[in-house]
Amino acid sequence: MKQVIAANGNHVQVLGKLSITLHVGNRKFTQTVHVLDQLHHSLILGVDFMRKNGAFINFQDCTLELKDNPNIVLSSITLNSGLVRTKKVVTLPKHSETLIQVSVSKQNEDSTVLLEPLDAPPQFLQNVVVAKCLVKIHNGKAHLRLLNPTATDIKLRPHKVIAKVSHVNTEEIHSIDD
Repeated sequence: MKQVIAANGNHVQVLGKLSITLHVGNRKFTQTVHVLDQLHHSLILGVDFMRKNGAFINFQDCTLELKDNPNIVLSSITLNSGLVRTKKVVTLPKHSETLIQVSVSKQNEDSTVLLEPLDAPPQFLQNVVVAKCLVKIHNGKAHLRLLNPTATDIKLRPHKVIAKVSHVNTEEIHSIDD
């Protein structure tokens, strides 16, 4: 396999193939993976892995479990979500990437959170790209990366909702060793 087609239709070059061992809980999984250029995720486990290991996706409680060992929960989504707002007037220069300070609601101090684009962005954000950011909360504030790909400056008013936030349980983050 020399290339794959990404979800957005782009052709992505396959750089190589290797066998890795995943450690999840007290279990080890050996999986052959393809190394891709320009992938936004460290690892994507596909349908082949899911079938081979009897994976079960439970949308009711937002978990992914393994059939032979239901005590291992690979991922759990907590719906402790809030909103991300601009703190002050921000001007995004044309063709730029800007890191801005934002206020974050419904999250505990010093917690690790994921800032993400809104599911249905308002009109004033139609030409702004909101980057997904994994950050820590300090005094109800965090930093968010915004992109303005247009040929004109974009001005954002204060206290406007520009993204959503959800808590990340750092105990559920598993390292992947070779």
